[in-house]
Amino acid sequence: MIESLKSFIAKNKLIAQGQKVLLACSGGMDSMVLADLLLKLKIPIAIVHVNHGLRGEESDADEALVKMYCLQNSIAFHSTRIHQDQLENQTGNFHEIARDFRYSYFEDLCIEHNYDLIATAHHLDDNIETLMHRLFRGTGIKGLSGIPLVRGKIIRPLLFIPKAKISEYAQAQKITYREDSSNQLNKYDRNFLRNDVIPLLNARYGNIEKRLASSIDNFKNESDLLNSLIQEKKNHLLSKKEDQHFLKKGEIIPYLKSNLFLFKLLEDFQFSKTQCDDMANSIHETSKQFLSDKYILTIERDELIVERRERFSFREIEIHSFPFSLKVDSKTTLQFSIKENTAIDLNLYQAVFDFDKLSGSLTIRTWQNGDSFKPLGMGGKSQKIKDFLVHVKHPSHSKKDCLVMKNDDDIAWVIPYRISEDYRVMENTNRVLLVEKMS
Repeated sequence: MIESLKSFIAKNKLIAQGQKVLLACSGGMDSMVLADLLLKLKIPIAIVHVNHGLRGEESDADEALVKMYCLQNSIAFHSTRIHQDQLENQTGNFHEIARDFRYSYFEDLCIEHNYDLIATAHHLDDNIETLMHRLFRGTGIKGLSGIPLVRGKIIRPLLFIPKAKISEYAQAQKITYREDSSNQLNKYDRNFLRNDVIPLLNARYGNIEKRLASSIDNFKNESDLLNSLIQEKKNHLLSKKEDQHFLKKGEIIPYLKSNLFLFKLLEDFQFSKTQCDDMANSIHETSKQFLSDKYILTIERDELIVERRERFSFREIEIHSFPFSLKVDSKTTLQFSIKENTAIDLNLYQAVFDFDKLSGSLTIRTWQNGDSFKPLGMGGKSQKIKDFLVHVKHPSHSKKDCLVMKNDDDIAWVIPYRISEDYRVMENTNRVLLVEKMS
């Protein structure tokens, strides 16, 4: 396996001579094997461990093993622990939040200690699980391309090696590692795929890992080709002046027979496919705007203009009809719809309003100094939004971007936190406006 890894690293130019590698090590079999292999290849490494604290003493034992390994092999060791209070104000599921936390910590270590690369121990089976997980959740050709071998500073040297080969190596070399007991819990999608689905497919079709690995390569090659062709069109169609990007309507309309084209054209600006579909259908609606996490797109008479949100004075979005979707950030879209108030589990929704009380003009804008509303649960007492955002611990760096929904001049909702007492659903409510969080 050592020679195979050496050849793979050289072929793909993963690690240059003299580069220092920060290895993310959980204490499990895969990362402990990768640590052993990199040491034997005499590649200079440091090791980082993140203790998620989810399994109590087991998690602490994982960290202790990695720390002892580093002491025995004179390897620089870094560690941190994820505390729940660090995640309270984050959106997304725990695994996504924890992953973002880990990689942010790794990047900080690289800057502080001059590490050139970050290595993770993802292997071929991880790649196959990723393919299936994305396929069942819904994805495009990019998602079917699996885990990238290289992404910025991050490299995955074991991505070509099946789990079985790693296990054989660990046994033959008597590698000490920790078993994560949660890997047997099928309540997690990846574990369900690993423990039940893939063995079932193997029994039916045989050698499923090799077949799917070949498919991943095909998807990646086709994705690379598509991206290359799109980039050529992007260079021709997308112009830039100072901090603004421009698309001439007359030049892009012939391509809008496929809404996918506009999505690929604007991909760098983090607009969703649904938003791009809406843009294509609204191409002649002057002044209509769309928000991504960092950018705002405005449809003007002859062109589409994209600019960063922080340099732009946000203009109100008017809601004329339902269903209506609003992208809050890069991971979250809010879907608005109207239903009769019958047999609806209101707890399943981000927000619920008595629609008939929303009789005015509905608009969405950023909050302003002096704004106030009546937070649900405060008995009709009014509170300034500035104070409310402090109460809900909204991140201070993004307070200026917090959105509100207005009914005429009355604030009906501080998004995504709480609606106004004036619009709560009552027993005699006939129609409800439901807001569903789509991640």
